[in-house]
Amino acid sequence: MSDDDHKEAGAGPDLLLERVALGEATDEERRALQAKLAERGEDLDERLAALRSSDEEILAEYPAEMMAARIDARLDERRKAKEREARRPSRGGWYAGLGVLATAAVAAFFVLNLPGEQNTGPVVAGDQYTDRNGETVRLKGAEPKLIVWRKSGEEPERLRAGATAGEGDVLQLEYNAAGAAHGVIASIDGRGVVTLHYPAAADGSTKLDDGVVALGHSYELDDAPDFERFFFVTSNEPVDVARVTGALDALVASGKARAGLPELPEGTQHTDFAVEKQ
Repeated sequence: MSDDDHKEAGAGPDLLLERVALGEATDEERRALQAKLAERGEDLDERLAALRSSDEEILAEYPAEMMAARIDARLDERRKAKEREARRPSRGGWYAGLGVLATAAVAAFFVLNLPGEQNTGPVVAGDQYTDRNGETVRLKGAEPKLIVWRKSGEEPERLRAGATAGEGDVLQLEYNAAGAAHGVIASIDGRGVVTLHYPAAADGSTKLDDGVVALGHSYELDDAPDFERFFFVTSNEPVDVARVTGALDALVASGKARAGLPELPEGTQHTDFAVEKQ
C-alpha cells in the first residue's frame, strides 16, 4: 500500500470531505473521495452543497462569540484527532466527529471583534483564522459573500436569499471579502433600475476591508415590484465601477434581470442575493 493509500485509509471520508471543502485536498484525494461516495450512492457536489447550507443555518442561529469559542475547541479536537490517526491508522469507517467539519468550515465566515476589550479568543478575518495561540491558519475555499439584515423592531433580522420584503423595509448590507482586494456592490429592482451601493460614488475606491464589513448606510426599499437583486463583484485588482453598472444595465435590457448572469469585466467574480417583493 502506498503512502497516499495509507493516508486515505486513515483519514476517512468525512475528513477528506473537510479537506475538499477547505481547498486542501489534492486532485487524487478528491477523485478518491468522489469514488468512495459513489459506492455509497452519494454525490460529492451534493455533499459539499449540503455542508455549505448547514454552515448558513449555523451562521443565522448562533452569535459570533459562541461560534468562535466552538471553532477554537473543534480545531483543537481536529488537531488531536489527526495526531491519534498518525499514531494508529484506521482501516475505514465514517469519522464520528462530523461537527468538526461544519464548524471548521463556518470559521471562514466569522469575525470576532469585541470593542473595548482585549481579544484573547480566536479571530477570523477574511480567509484567515488566528487561534488562541496566535497561530494563523489560512482557510482555503472561502468565497466572497453578501449578508443582508432587515431592521425589524429592536433586533435586526438576518434575511436568507429569497426572503420576502416589502416597500419601506430598511436593509443593511454587509460583505465578507474572503481575501478579495476590491469589489463593487450594486442592485437591480423589479423596474430595472440599477442602484450603486459600494462604493458610494462611481469614481470612489473599490478597496475592500478584511472580515465582515457593514456598509456605511442602509437602503430603504421603494415600491418597485417583484424583486431586489444585489450583486457583489470582486477582484484582486481595482474594479471599473462603470463597467459593472453597465453590465447590470445590459442584463436589464436583455430581460433577464431576475435570474440571468451579467457579462462582467474579465478577472472578476460575483455572487448575488435576491429578495422577493410582496
